[in-house]
Amino acid sequence: MINQVRQRIFQQALQGTLGTLNSCLNSELYLRTISIVNIGTVLQVSDGIARIYGLDEVIAGELVKFEKGTKGIALNLESNNVGVVLMGDGLIIQERSSVKAIERIAHIPVIEAYLGRVINEGLNQLVVEEKFHLSNLD
Repeated sequence: MINQVRQRIFQQALQGTLGTLNSCLNSELYLRTISIVNIGTVLQVSDGIARIYGLDEVIAGELVKFEKGTKGIALNLESNNVGVVLMGDGLIIQERSSVKAIERIAHIPVIEAYLGRVINEGLNQLVVEEKFHLSNLD
């Protein structure tokens, strides 16, 4: 009888320990996630265009973000580099700095308020001092 009680207590303790171990292992596995980040390196910056090495998985029109926070749009996809149009200050971007693909395509909402307007990356209208009409360009 005493041996049966000891055996039952041992089984319950073992089951409790195994349950705790199992839940710890499961939570540890869920906490470890693998993420693949598309990162490149700046080769050259001039005239509002940055040449980037890497970004192998970037697609045309995808947004990228530079180390200092400047954003750009990947447009020219060549075999050995990517041409990115800068949407901010290009003077703070240095060669050999890193660039990360944001995995979003550049877009703006289609609303009548933006029709014929120049907007910046924050979707704010820029003030244009001069107006040109096509009829006056002859």
